Amino acid sequence: MPDLYEPVEMWSTQTGTISTQDGRRKKVSINRAFTVTCKPDDTWVDVVLAAEDLPQTGDKHPEIDALLCTKKTPKRVSPVFFHVDVTYEGEIGPDGIKSTPLDDPPDVAWSKQDREEEIDEDINNEGIQTEAGEKYDNISMTICDLVVNVKRNYLTINLPATYAYLHSVNSDVFLGFAAGVAKLTGFSAKHVIAPELEMGYWEVNATITFRYPWRTEPRKAWWKRIKHEGYYEKDSDGKRIRACDDQKEPVVRPIPLDEDGKKLEDPTDKSAVVFKDYQVYQELPYNALGLFDTVGNETDNTGA
Repeated sequence: MPDLYEPVEMWSTQTGTISTQDGRRKKVSINRAFTVTCKPDDTWVDVVLAAEDLPQTGDKHPEIDALLCTKKTPKRVSPVFFHVDVTYEGEIGPDGIKSTPLDDPPDVAWSKQDREEEIDEDINNEGIQTEAGEKYDNISMTICDLVVNVKRNYLTINLPATYAYLHSVNSDVFLGFAAGVAKLTGFSAKHVIAPELEMGYWEVNATITFRYPWRTEPRKAWWKRIKHEGYYEKDSDGKRIRACDDQKEPVVRPIPLDEDGKKLEDPTDKSAVVFKDYQVYQELPYNALGLFDTVGNETDNTGA
C-alpha cells in the first residue's frame, strides 16, 4: 500500500445546515474537509478512503455526539493530492446540540371516535315503542368518544407493564377526565439508533380512548352494562324455571327481571328496569405512564 501523509483538515471549508419540517425535530448536517497527500505512485481513491487518520463512516463527530459520519467524498486534485469531504448527519433535541431526542416534548393529536349503542328510550326518558307497548328492534344512537394519540421518545420501555395497561382503565384523574373513563387502546414502539445514546431510544406511539359514560357513572364507563332479562326466571322458592307468557306458553323473547331474578310485574315500567354492571378491566394509574412528563428520558414508557 502506498504511503499516505497525515491528513490535514481545511478549516475554511467547514459548512453545516440545520432543518426542521415540524418545528420540533431538528436534522443537522455538518461537513468537514481534509487534504491527503501521498507519494507519487499508484494511489487510488479506495486507498485514500481507508486512511486510518481520516474519520470513518459511523464515527461520531468530535464535538457533537448526536452526529455520525455518513459519507466521505474524495476528489483527486493532482497525482499526489486528494481533497476529501466528510459529512456528518444526525438529529438533535429542542435545546441545541447538547440535547437529545429524549428531550423532545410529546406530539399530541386529538380526535373523536363514534360507536353505536342500542337504546329503548329517548332523551326525555320516554320509551321508544309502539302505542301497544311493544318495543322496536335495532334502534341505536351514535355516541362520540374522545381519542388522544401521543408520540414521544423514551430511553427504555417496559413491555410487561404495557401488556397490563392494554387491559386496564385509569384509576386516577387523567388529563382532566375522571377515573374509569380512559383506556389505552393503541400502542407501538420503534427502536431508533442514536449515537449520543449508547442504547439508542424508543419512539413510542400511544392511543388512549376516553369513553363517554353514557347511562352510567364515569367509574363504570368501560364496564359491561347488560339489561337484566332472559328466558328464565326464579319462582317463589328461588328455583330457576322457564318464563311463560299470559297463555302459559314459554316466552319467545327475553323478559325483564327484577333484582332477585323474578319477572317484573309491569314490564312496561321503565323505572323498574334493572341493569347489571360487570367490571372487566383492572384499574391502573395512567399518570404513571409518563406520556406528558417534561423530560421523557427520566420515565419508562409504561409506568414501570
